[in-house]
Amino acid sequence: MPRSSASAVARRTNSPRHRHQINTGVSASAAEIVVASADSVRVGWKDSDVTVRTWQQESRNFRVREWADIRSFLAEMAARNPSLGYLVDIVDSVLVGERASALCATTSMHDLIVSTMPVPDPPFGVIAVRAPGSVRPPSDGNVLIEHLSVTGHNDRIERPAAEAVPLFWRFAIEKFGTQPPGR
Repeated sequence: MPRSSASAVARRTNSPRHRHQINTGVSASAAEIVVASADSVRVGWKDSDVTVRTWQQESRNFRVREWADIRSFLAEMAARNPSLGYLVDIVDSVLVGERASALCATTSMHDLIVSTMPVPDPPFGVIAVRAPGSVRPPSDGNVLIEHLSVTGHNDRIERPAAEAVPLFWRFAIEKFGTQPPGR
């Protein structure tokens, strides 16, 4: 089999289609980027269209809430619906680890939306921890955490709910450079 030149490999691996395949695990033959803008990327699939949203264009939509207030709100919700408990665990890890000065948050219904502190000028990326009942809910017994990037190269990982706190801090380290408590 002939070997590809280094420049041909670089062109292939830096193409939008190949980056999409790396980020989504979907081959270029199965999907193609149809339209890309600052707030969404529309991907054409064989059977349907999916719009992958990024965060809004204006920071006024990101109303920072105190971590203690978010904890009270989510704890009240988790008392009625124990499947929301992982959201309280994540907030507790921020409060106990004294990371509230490095991260800020708000809620979107029950989803936890996190950014760096102070809130950057728009547009900016966020980490969204999805709650059961969300517009994009996790599977039963799981947690879904997404990084909504201004570039449209969003990350989405779903794991068992017991792994919520380590998964959240993995995103905080990779996306914001914020270390978890004890590091």
